[in-house]
Amino acid sequence: MSFILDIKSRFGNYLESMRWVVFLFLGGALNTMAILTVANYLKTINVVSTSTNPEAQFQIVITVIQFILLPIFLFFIPIMLSIIFTKLGADKILVPSMFIQIISLGWFLFYLPTTGLDSDKLIMYGQMMVYYTFFGGIAQDQLSFKLVGIPARREDLEKFSLKVYAEREKIVRLLLSERYKNNIRLSEKIEKHNDNLILRSVKRGKMRITIELQESLDDESIIVNVVMFQKGYYYLKSSEELKGFAETYQNNIESILRSQKPEIKFKTNPIEFTESLEFLVLREFEGVLSQLEITWRGWFKTIMFIASLIAVGVFYFFFKDGTNALITLVLICLYLAFELPHKLLKKRNE
Repeated sequence: MSFILDIKSRFGNYLESMRWVVFLFLGGALNTMAILTVANYLKTINVVSTSTNPEAQFQIVITVIQFILLPIFLFFIPIMLSIIFTKLGADKILVPSMFIQIISLGWFLFYLPTTGLDSDKLIMYGQMMVYYTFFGGIAQDQLSFKLVGIPARREDLEKFSLKVYAEREKIVRLLLSERYKNNIRLSEKIEKHNDNLILRSVKRGKMRITIELQESLDDESIIVNVVMFQKGYYYLKSSEELKGFAETYQNNIESILRSQKPEIKFKTNPIEFTESLEFLVLREFEGVLSQLEITWRGWFKTIMFIASLIAVGVFYFFFKDGTNALITLVLICLYLAFELPHKLLKKRNE
């Protein structure tokens, strides 16, 4: 039976990896299409804006607005694709904006030589794409992290818990003393969470530590929970290196307690004691969207609201259709007039 479950697990992981690759290339293709569409459109409006007609001044203003807004819109395309494909993934594996940009860059590097441009322009456009891909990709990834977070699971964490027979303030002073804090990689900052004290490792290196010190039910002891993880750029890594580090770290903490005069007594707690700290650590890797807990219905309303605002701009600036722009704007205002009071009343009742 375990053999069948192992095959099922491996096959599932393989399918999820294939899905991630498909999402990545699909995101690159959609991003490329968006860039080409906007580039072709900008070429057409440039021709119109340089023509001599009675509305030339107004058209120049509209053209400037379009040349500003459309590149900004393009910048957010990989971020939106990253969010959508990450949410669609079964294990919520992050589809990075940077990788989407790299797929688009590869396409353009093959496409540019076929355009008939001279070598100087080819080099210039190629350099622009490379700079935009990597520097823009870094910025887009950071925004994606803020919105969707970094995939993290309890299985990616190593942890242990001790019952220590000493006062909490004494243990804090001990761990943060000049003699020990560098050895156990702790920063001097002390945080408070639900009456518990939180110590964290310095933010350098790939191994990170969070220590929680909570008062026990009896006055003679405290609970010391420790959670560790290995941070990659796009995810948390569960590795043998992390397991070895966790074992060494626990030995170091226990050695510090034993070395005191008189010796500080302790015993190992069941691993379930670390659950609250695990939740706290994992919560920190959640993005804004996950913390808001938006439902699919909420996503649909949000997307439709944004699309309506875009429609107002398109009708007014691109098609010069003030009537439809006004109708759409009135509908948005009516929606807000009916929806917001209901939401505010519901929130007040909660």
